[in-house]
Amino acid sequence: MRGTRVGLVTTGVVALAVCLTLAACGGSSSSKKKSPSATISSVTPASGSDAGGTLVTIVTTNFSDDFTVNPPAVTFDGLPGTSPAGSGPDTVIVTTPAHAAGLVDVVVTAAVNGQTATDVGAYTYTAGPVNCTIVGVTPNNGLTTGGDAVSISGTDFEPGSTVTFGGSLATNINLVGTTIINCNTPMNAAGMVDVRVQSANRDCTLTNGFLYIAAPVNCSITSVVPGTGTTLGGDFVSIAGADFELASTVTFGGVLATGVMTIGTTIITCDTPAHAAGMVDVRVQSAGRDCTLTNGFQYIAAPINCMITSITPPNGPQGGGTAVTIVGVDFGPLPPDPTVTFAGLGAMIVSATDTQIVVMTPGQPASGPATVRITNSTTGFCEVIDGYFYDPPVGPACSITSITPNMGDAAGGDMVIIVGTNFDPFGTEVFFGTELGLFSVATATMITVTTPPALQVGLVDVLVVPQGFSTCTEVGGFDYTGCVVSSVLPTVGLVAGGTPVTVTGVGFNPTDSEVAFDGVPATVIMRDPTGSPIVCTTPAGSGPGIVDVTVTSIIDGTSCTLPGGFQYSGCIVNSILPGNGPKVGDTAITIDGSDFDVVPTTITFGPFFATNVTVLSTSQITCNTPPSLTDGFVDVVISHNTGKTCTILSAYVYDTPGAPVGCTITSITPANGPVNGGTAITIMGTGFEVGTPGVVIDLQPAVSVTRVSASEIRCTTPMGNLEGVVDLHVVQPSGGDCSSLGGFTYDPPAGCPTAGPCVATMISPTNAAVVGGGTGTISGSDFCPGMTTVTFLQAGSVDANITGATVNQITFDIPAAPDGVPGPAFVFITDPNGLCGPIMFTYN
Repeated sequence: MRGTRVGLVTTGVVALAVCLTLAACGGSSSSKKKSPSATISSVTPASGSDAGGTLVTIVTTNFSDDFTVNPPAVTFDGLPGTSPAGSGPDTVIVTTPAHAAGLVDVVVTAAVNGQTATDVGAYTYTAGPVNCTIVGVTPNNGLTTGGDAVSISGTDFEPGSTVTFGGSLATNINLVGTTIINCNTPMNAAGMVDVRVQSANRDCTLTNGFLYIAAPVNCSITSVVPGTGTTLGGDFVSIAGADFELASTVTFGGVLATGVMTIGTTIITCDTPAHAAGMVDVRVQSAGRDCTLTNGFQYIAAPINCMITSITPPNGPQGGGTAVTIVGVDFGPLPPDPTVTFAGLGAMIVSATDTQIVVMTPGQPASGPATVRITNSTTGFCEVIDGYFYDPPVGPACSITSITPNMGDAAGGDMVIIVGTNFDPFGTEVFFGTELGLFSVATATMITVTTPPALQVGLVDVLVVPQGFSTCTEVGGFDYTGCVVSSVLPTVGLVAGGTPVTVTGVGFNPTDSEVAFDGVPATVIMRDPTGSPIVCTTPAGSGPGIVDVTVTSIIDGTSCTLPGGFQYSGCIVNSILPGNGPKVGDTAITIDGSDFDVVPTTITFGPFFATNVTVLSTSQITCNTPPSLTDGFVDVVISHNTGKTCTILSAYVYDTPGAPVGCTITSITPANGPVNGGTAITIMGTGFEVGTPGVVIDLQPAVSVTRVSASEIRCTTPMGNLEGVVDLHVVQPSGGDCSSLGGFTYDPPAGCPTAGPCVATMISPTNAAVVGGGTGTISGSDFCPGMTTVTFLQAGSVDANITGATVNQITFDIPAAPDGVPGPAFVFITDPNGLCGPIMFTYN
């Protein structure tokens, strides 16, 4: 409890001795009232380090001095504070002197008339180590707009610390141990500023520790998603950046983009123009802005288009159902391509080769000419404008008497029964608005049809198109309700979130619709007044994978979902070139994208592992394809040893061979070897083709493969995944293959006493100086003594010098930081059992 506050009145005693009565003093009682004593109202903060240096604010009452003009003296247990300065008539700010831990009195003494006030036990000195220190700030400069991520290194930082740059508070402060503070800079004027760290018991400053640089007025481009497209143009892309303006123009390699839409100041969407193959600059310009992303987009040569030479017959009834033969060249591999459309409506393919396709024509909502188009993902597209003519209907018109039900969900999929007359059992099409109904079956008086997804909500006309009769229409015959999500572009984004996407569909409420990815709300940037599209940025995902996208009205709860509408990925792949190759494998591949980790990485094409994987940068990886036992499309999966993965569905095509030649395997000698690979084996059999075959053992391509003769192949085993019996496959240059199931056995690695793989559980110590030094240990299990490597990885990497190893522990000399800078590093352990880790380590 604080003691009594005492005030000293210098003239009161004299006056009282002389004036024994009010009358004798010649005045009234009100004119001779005693002045109130000066007091201390508050001391803030009420505690601080015994090292001193704490800035304390003291508020007083009844002092006759104006502290703004005449700062008083302040003592703490008799020791003077330093640099007192008045911030107001009754307020003084002072820095505490050093003092032993404990309670002390605070005394304020006026400079002019000597008035004093004491607050007994008002301040507590707390014991603590030496004050914190700041060694450096990385980076040591940033924009005046703030928001730059920086790392402050030093000593003796405390939880709850605040950080200021030039007196302004930083944001997103994150304390890492006692030596690192990560944060984002606040806004500030241009120039050098002090960086200060404060907490209950710490206060340290780095004078002129950070340089603020005036932010440019110009806009900036940070990314273009996707980053590749064909030379034909027309690809929808999203440009992210800062300080964009309305009425901006966008050019790709100097050619104007179309469909440009500026969303706020950070997003622009557009369609790419046609351009020659290669890397091009992306430029955004407006009246007050101009910014360029050098080599921001890659044009990839469009596939060679097919060609149509004849369409027979050239005409047929409006109701469709005519068998048409299309002849030409380069129609492409089958399946799954190609697709054939008449005036935009898909035709049913009866048969197809690379030079001839037979289809059944779809019905059309109107008679007249129709463009015939063939599209193939490998050979592009070809078309004949007005290449087919739909004849006007003949015969009596049909009629519609009832449609049951006459309403349904905008997503489509509702079964509807239409009753009427003059329907054609041999072919009747039904259109809901301009969209063709699905799976229609007709008799002369009844049609069963499934509704297609709506292009608009509300009433639409129902049009019946029989093959042998004239059409009939029920105006406003069907009512679409609810909403439907039709597309999400782009379809892939990072797990960290923040990808700008455009959600299109129908039936969205234009003012209150919200978007969720896997149930997690997105940040909506813009809503179109008509309800579609909605532009938003994705939230963080729970991990890599395909998720549903849902649009919901906050007001009425209307909700619609696009199942599997978006894929979260640890990294982004923009292109895989070339996109196809022979089944025998060994095709050199370049993968371009973003957010790759420069760490050990594996890539699979289907179930098989690629070889010669090299991560050139965070945006490019090269590898060689493994052999494949099947032709056609396969998924490509990139897996980093940090746990980050990205999957590209149907990303690569193994070419269909013309006439694959089979083979047989009769023996494998030796039939076993260590799991760490390196065993030279001989494969005996029949029918081995001239050329270099592919050999796959336990999903991994063998190395040094040589065909000796039609009955002998020699190769060296790759590192296996696990010990035990595994399959061996031979893939011929023509695409044929043969297998020996369970034909080879992986033994525990030679010279290693355990089966593995290794497990790393703990590293000690967990941090060290940037220059390294000292001894470290890694604890775990299944290490191979004398055969291990310990790698420290930042952007670069360095191997530690191992001084001792057992099955459960590795001892090593701690190396200097690979990049020579403070911060986290990944530690990996490699031995014949494989790779384990990473374990986190911090360089101070």
